Amino acid sequence: MYIGICTMKKTKCGEPLVIKADRVFGEVGVYTVGGEFVGYVSQTQPDGCLDYETVCNAIGANRVFCKSAVAFDGLLIVSTDSPVFNTGRYVRREVEGYGLLLPV
Repeated sequence: MYIGICTMKKTKCGEPLVIKADRVFGEVGVYTVGGEFVGYVSQTQPDGCLDYETVCNAIGANRVFCKSAVAFDGLLIVSTDSPVFNTGRYVRREVEGYGLLLPV
């Protein structure tokens, strides 16, 4: 599964990260394994990424490990296989050459 992140810090592809709820600001934050803040989960997600509500509702008190997959200026797409986000049934479909997870 992929999640779009609005970044405040440059990261490299393949870097391990942690997604967890930030209770102070009421957002879901992304941090390095060492605890340094990277950014927040974007409220508008790119095509093929989990939507913001799914991430916020599923994260709860969990900490989810992920890996940065694609890095742009101000946007980072991370990938995770965590069962925390398996709230519904999704099917992988190929659309215009890209694999997307679509709800069933």
